[in-house]
Amino acid sequence: MSEQIEIPPAKRSLKIFFHSMEAIGHQNSCIGLAQELQGRGHQIIFLLTEQFKGNMAKYGFEEILLTNGNLTKELVSKRETNKNPIKELGELFLSTGMLGPGNSLEKLKVMEKNHFSPGISDKVIAYDPQIKQALEQEKPDLIILDHYLISPTFTQSGIPYVILYSSTPFLLYNSDKLPPPCSGLSINSDPSNWGEYQDILKSFCKSVIEFQKKINNHLGYPPPEQTKNENVFHIHTSPYLNIYGYPKEVDLQTILSLPDHCIQLDAFCRDEDVDFEIPEQLALKDNEKLLYVSMGSMGSVDVSLMKRISAVLKQTPHKYIVSKGPLADEYELPPNCWGKASLPQTAVLKHVDAAIIHGGNNSFTECFVAGKPIIVMPLFGDQYDNGQRVIDTGYGVSMDPYKFEPEQLIKAIDYVLNDEQLRVRFERAAERIKRDRSKEKACLKIEELVN
Repeated sequence: MSEQIEIPPAKRSLKIFFHSMEAIGHQNSCIGLAQELQGRGHQIIFLLTEQFKGNMAKYGFEEILLTNGNLTKELVSKRETNKNPIKELGELFLSTGMLGPGNSLEKLKVMEKNHFSPGISDKVIAYDPQIKQALEQEKPDLIILDHYLISPTFTQSGIPYVILYSSTPFLLYNSDKLPPPCSGLSINSDPSNWGEYQDILKSFCKSVIEFQKKINNHLGYPPPEQTKNENVFHIHTSPYLNIYGYPKEVDLQTILSLPDHCIQLDAFCRDEDVDFEIPEQLALKDNEKLLYVSMGSMGSVDVSLMKRISAVLKQTPHKYIVSKGPLADEYELPPNCWGKASLPQTAVLKHVDAAIIHGGNNSFTECFVAGKPIIVMPLFGDQYDNGQRVIDTGYGVSMDPYKFEPEQLIKAIDYVLNDEQLRVRFERAAERIKRDRSKEKACLKIEELVN
């Protein structure tokens, strides 16, 4: 076993801007990295829209709110809006078919048809004057971005910037040695079967590029150089540094070399500073185990899906902690389940024996950090790739959440709870992640950009 290396303190305090997509998963990845940087003495300021007011302040970060009026900067102690942007987005996903039955190819077609870029690009343009004002007023030393359409004011400011990729590395590597991102195809699959996926993604990527060109043109900037390659899913890469989070146990570096100016860390994994206590009704008896269930902030909006899964959980001799999502009041859980609309996931994972997850990258990587075997039920996007990686590497089970037979899920639960070899592999992965301190090392790289 290798010795823990010494991580030197920061040479000086930096002022760092964070800006991410308006989605919980993207925000959580940023929070995880921001916490580590804040712990090293840096000042963290999030630029976010009014709908998410307070989401960052509760972690001790400053917030600059992007509004339709004047730019405001304030420390916010609690959320002060009745709007639920996650519920609204989830309902949009349901109405378009992004949530619901369908394989990965069908979901890619839905993504291409129901393009969300027009609305996002309009917001980028609308918020740009406030972004420019924030940069001029605050003069940050560094900017960290997690977005697929970006205000060129960030990238053309002359301030070093980092691109944070909160999704799987399939979306970043862009190699013909890998199956298309969001396909859920194995790296061992026949490339002759990749063509239709590649065509859909190429069409989608070209349209994203056109939206970014329109943003740049509207704001008086030249098109970004990255648009020369029209097959790249993430059209933005930073000439300074690009970071993604994915455990080495399932990463792609055994197949490919890291892209230029890119580093891998095991997980962004935010720290929920709460003492989570197991509810009394979930007290375990002999031979009972405890599992965590989450279909993510989007998947939990599909109440029929949550009912379908919980109906099978009822048939097992185990107990379950369920993240019920924004529609928690619209359905009841069986007696062997307990849940709330929102749970401190990283704190909960410490108490369970295994997890059933949708395969979003945060949940996926956080289970590795906690050392908990997983059942992946992908719904859309890169969740399919994460599901396939656990199959290819032998780190769990993946199944279609809308098509599984009850006995299939029951058998999978039995496997992840009782397979000793799987349990040991996850425990060793968690030990290795803790020992390697990859997030702290990433902070050193970030600091080097400025120092």
